Formats: sequence, structure tokens, C-alpha cells
Amino acid sequence: MPLSQPPPPSDLVSNDELAAIKLKSSGPTAFASVLLRNLFTLDEMKGQNCHGLAKKGKLNKEKLDKIQEYVYKYYPDTPEQLSRTWACCTQTIDSYIRNKQHKAKNI
Repeated sequence: MPLSQPPPPSDLVSNDELAAIKLKSSGPTAFASVLLRNLFTLDEMKGQNCHGLAKKGKLNKEKLDKIQEYVYKYYPDTPEQLSRTWACCTQTIDSYIRNKQHKAKNI
């Protein structure tokens, strides 16, 4: 019987790292933006956004879902407010990627 590989870790960022990021973040959008930079390389972000809109590709769903999970965990609220918070987070993430790409073109 072949040895099976251990399952991949369910958390992409350790609890200690998450706690440290939260301490340095001014709110959920800043928290999500820092997580984005920790989970995605610049190459993974190139030509991408959260929803795959404007002729862009979609960011890796698994990683983006993890960022959303971490935001909900560390900034709990009502379901309605969480939905609004996540919408603000995706706007911030998309803006960060656009700005990075714009700066890269001007170098």
C-alpha cells in the first residue's frame, strides 16, 4: 500500500501571523490588503482582480476565500455588515493591484 501524502494545511497563514497582522492593521480592508501581499506574489496578481472583471483574470479562489475567512474571523459582525465589509475589502484589493501594475509600467 503506497504511503499517502499528508493533507495540505487548511490555514495558509498561522494564527500568530494573523494576530500580528491584525495588530498592525487599521481595519478589515487594511488587514485584507496585507494578507493579499502575504498570500500572492506580484506575478500571481498581474492582470488579475477579485471578480475577473474588466477583461482581467480572477485571483486564485482558494487564497481569496481564505482572506475572506480570515477577515470574517478577525472582524466579526452581522451577516449583512460582513457582506459590506467584504465588498470594501475586494475594492481595496483591486485598487492595490491596479496601483502596483500602474507603478510597474512607469518604472
